[in-house]
Amino acid sequence: MRNFILFALLVPFQIIGQTTISISENIILQNEVVLLETPENIQELAMQESLAGESYKFAKFVSSDISIENSGSWTEVSNGKIWSVDIKSEGAKNLSLYFNKFWIPSGGKLFVYNKEKTQFAGPYTSKNNHSSGLYASELIAGDHISIEYFHPSNQTELPLLSINKVAYGYKKVGGTLGGYGSSDNCQVNANCSEGDNWENQKTSVCRIQIPDGQFVGLCSGALINNTSGNCQPLVLSADHCFSGGNISNNDLNQTIYYFNYESSGCNNSIPNNYEAITGCQLLANSGGEGDVGDSDFFLVELNSEPTFDPYFSGWDRSNTGATSGVSI
Repeated sequence: MRNFILFALLVPFQIIGQTTISISENIILQNEVVLLETPENIQELAMQESLAGESYKFAKFVSSDISIENSGSWTEVSNGKIWSVDIKSEGAKNLSLYFNKFWIPSGGKLFVYNKEKTQFAGPYTSKNNHSSGLYASELIAGDHISIEYFHPSNQTELPLLSINKVAYGYKKVGGTLGGYGSSDNCQVNANCSEGDNWENQKTSVCRIQIPDGQFVGLCSGALINNTSGNCQPLVLSADHCFSGGNISNNDLNQTIYYFNYESSGCNNSIPNNYEAITGCQLLANSGGEGDVGDSDFFLVELNSEPTFDPYFSGWDRSNTGATSGVSI
């Protein structure tokens, strides 16, 4: 009989990083507030269970037309200027921004944060630019968020920033977004003693935020090594999470991978940080969405390499089954 242990990486959603210019220089920004509609039948959506064999649906897209050209305002500051705007969608548990135009020039810094200024995503810089011109920002708790872009005075090129849709979270999904510590008793915190033998492997695990038609879902995956051992940023996930490969390149470029969000110990404490990487390209998949006879794999390469110290889990293609295993 094979032994199997299920570990839970408890999910925070808070980023501790560089602070914004407005905070560091104590500048009060008078932001325009762009109001977005609330999706219809939101209560019914919140009560629905995700179907077996699909990603966990927690958000629905709301259309928007917010850009640096038609929204917000500029504020002069030392060494540059700030473009800022607020977005509010009544009743949202969390919000995530999807950019159909995203390009930041050298020296520019973009932040997204909540109204209380206790949760920040960013800074996004020129290192986050991708040839597709697409991007998506991590989830921020609540229904009211702020966008702040700093443009240095020595930079003549303005950024391209346009948000054509926003993910409206109708379910809480962990950490500061709610639902934290709600795992079943059989799911053991990965930082408890039961996980001591998996200290390396757990850091390869990621939560994946995936666009799926009008909705957004969550799945998981892991960084894996290749036979060259050259640290190519490959993530192995499940085919059913990506609709059997029926996902567009645009959606893949706006898929978000969250790494290293976990408790500091076995006490289920809420962590302070995590690392996120947006965008990937499909390399291979099984195509059967996990149906009978399908190996249910989905292999991608991330659009950018991890800037943290990642672990790349190993694999074995031999025909010998493992005598024990864990799921993280």
